[in-house]
Amino acid sequence: MEKLTSSYYFDYNATSPLSPSVEDYLERGDFLFANPSSQYQLGKKSRSIINNSKDFIFNTFGIDEKFSQLFFHSGATEGINTLLFGAGFKAFKENKKISFYFSPTDHACVVNLKDNLSALGHEVIFMPINSHGEIISKELIKIIKGRSTDRSIINWTWLNNETGVVNALDVAEKIKSETKADIIVDAVQAPGKIADWKELNDKLDAYSFSSHKFGGLKGIGFSFVKDSYDYSPLIIGGGQQNKLRSGTENPMGVYTTELALRDLIKEFSSEKINKMLELKKEFEKLIISTFGKDSIVGLNASKRNVNTINFIIPSIKATLALMAFDLEGIQVSSGSACSSGANIPSRILTALKIDEKLTRSGVRLSFSKDVCAVSPEEKQQLLSKFEEILNRYKK
Repeated sequence: MEKLTSSYYFDYNATSPLSPSVEDYLERGDFLFANPSSQYQLGKKSRSIINNSKDFIFNTFGIDEKFSQLFFHSGATEGINTLLFGAGFKAFKENKKISFYFSPTDHACVVNLKDNLSALGHEVIFMPINSHGEIISKELIKIIKGRSTDRSIINWTWLNNETGVVNALDVAEKIKSETKADIIVDAVQAPGKIADWKELNDKLDAYSFSSHKFGGLKGIGFSFVKDSYDYSPLIIGGGQQNKLRSGTENPMGVYTTELALRDLIKEFSSEKINKMLELKKEFEKLIISTFGKDSIVGLNASKRNVNTINFIIPSIKATLALMAFDLEGIQVSSGSACSSGANIPSRILTALKIDEKLTRSGVRLSFSKDVCAVSPEEKQQLLSKFEEILNRYKK
């Protein structure tokens, strides 16, 4: 929870403030401007920074460099597009057909690939989910085994950005072992939001991250991908990063990724997880007492993250609720996409079969480990303000 001039920031799932070490680095102005492909000393310094950061990231997540590669990109949208569309394009060139499996609650960078993949002759099948957004693995396995395309690829969203519901990696591993499908993991929301965020399952094929979700700069992200995962690069050019992603590399962005991860590892602890869960429970208690248990999306899921609450205010559209919170200095977000004042039904709530009348009324709170720095008095003041806003819309 970031306190900014008498306001509270509760939209960490969208983006996070810069971590302390990144801020210090930017203030120092010791920027790495040389092209890391250049052979003179400044270029070699940039290359060294990238290589050292790669080693740190591999070690942090326990991925074996013997079987996987790591490439940097502009963020997880590009990374996931590379891994999905890149596989589809390569298969298209080889006159092969892929069955792609998406969840209807996946991020738009996944779901909105459907038409492009279909245009290449591939199948896009939406996986069966329950009312919380959890993938129904038995049904999915049956569906995959019943199809006969050349290859199956599953996009697996580890943590849903809107609801905080977790689809565990060991379930994905089980599906892979029974179907031989390739599984790429949208891991964007994991760092700092579940206890085991560094424990990647090495049986799965790829993972994508965005640095700005945990304190790095925007416009930089990274993906692990197994050598055995077959795809064509999305960005073609000078062949940088072992031809996985061409274009001049961004040593400054890469370095801030390392710095932000170091800060997160240093500051993340079981004590802070408990503090975040404590605050989450207090918010949820107020929401339930005002609107009932059914107002919290995914409340009874098998596993949820520690920082996210998606709830419905039945009597008001989300756009108006966001304005009310904002006027009181509480920055929250909506499950709906808003454009020119139009309140559009939330795609996620619609996929979860929430009553159509309520799909425009979803509000999301997402906060960070920084909640630990807030005094008990300030926290109580915040909760009282939050309750007062909720009570305005109580029927």
